[in-house]
Amino acid sequence: MEEPGDDDALELNEIILKCCESDPERRYQSVRRVRALEKRVARLRRVGLLAAVLLISAVLLAAFSNWRAREAEKLQARETQLRTRAELAEQDGRTRLCAAYTAQARAVVRGSGAGRRERALEAVRQAAAIRATPELRGHAFAALAQPDMIEERVIDLGADPTGRGSRSSARTDGSLLSNRIEISLPTSKSGI
Repeated sequence: MEEPGDDDALELNEIILKCCESDPERRYQSVRRVRALEKRVARLRRVGLLAAVLLISAVLLAAFSNWRAREAEKLQARETQLRTRAELAEQDGRTRLCAAYTAQARAVVRGSGAGRRERALEAVRQAAAIRATPELRGHAFAALAQPDMIEERVIDLGADPTGRGSRSSARTDGSLLSNRIEISLPTSKSGI
């Protein structure tokens, strides 16, 4: 088995043997010729060293590129995983919100008070904006079956402006009451 320096020694040995040839035709013709040969050998060594450096650089660059590609794949897989989790969380949130609106509509229909029909239909509308289901249709029909509740308000007019000492009042339909006005107003969203 040869050692790394054996090639150099073999080349040097061949040059020395050629310089010492007894036949002048087989010898180097001048020192310049030997010097040119030495320069060529040195150049080949430099080129070999440069080639080795370039080869090592190429291998390192390929390894780095491979590592970066694997890291990019990991990041992309993580991003996909996080996006999927976010979509599932959003879907779960929408499902819960729809269920809350549905429960609100059911509770309003079963409750009492003015404006049940309107509040129940609004809850059904909000739930249907998320996801329309046959169950919501049933809640909408139940809300529509509710009578429109009308809130009555009584407004006291105070003393009679004629000075008779009695109080007068009127209905919204124009009929007079003895001492107060009763106004029937449909309820609105503002709670008047």
